[in-house]
Amino acid sequence: KMISPKLESERLLLKNWELKEAKEFVKLAKDPKLIFGDMPFPYLLEHAQFWIKKVLTLDDKYYFAIHEKTTKKIVGFCWITIYLKKNEGLIAYGLGNEARGKGYATEAGRLMVNFVFKKLKLKKLLAETKADNFGSHKVLKKLGFKVIRKMKNGHRDVITDEIQDQWFWEAKNFL
Repeated sequence: KMISPKLESERLLLKNWELKEAKEFVKLAKDPKLIFGDMPFPYLLEHAQFWIKKVLTLDDKYYFAIHEKTTKKIVGFCWITIYLKKNEGLIAYGLGNEARGKGYATEAGRLMVNFVFKKLKLKKLLAETKADNFGSHKVLKKLGFKVIRKMKNGHRDVITDEIQDQWFWEAKNFL
């Protein structure tokens, strides 16, 4: 299993989720913008507890709770999926509504990018966004990502069932 290292910046601490933080995850998941993949909506405490127990056993992902250092509050989550055979990873992140617009996504993203390229020595990082997620586009550009593909109707929103266009991003390790 992959224990996520603590990653720290000036304002943020990224660390493993703990079971006692399940209620915080549920609060974050009340925001439909933070629902990923096959997460159920509404997201209940038992979902969060099951998920936290599960992610602590996975051997291809690093999952982080994003904590504000000053308040100790969990303001979001992020993860890195590792594809060792391809020598690359995929990053994803989400912030609660109160934490958006403060540069936290860029700060957390920079911590993940540095970890993947400097510590894990992977050659490439990938990311995916919905075509209309302009906030994430801005973050990914700041982190050195470039759009490599745009897919028409590539994403189905799990809440609205709406079909959306999806963008695929890439950053290469030049270290």
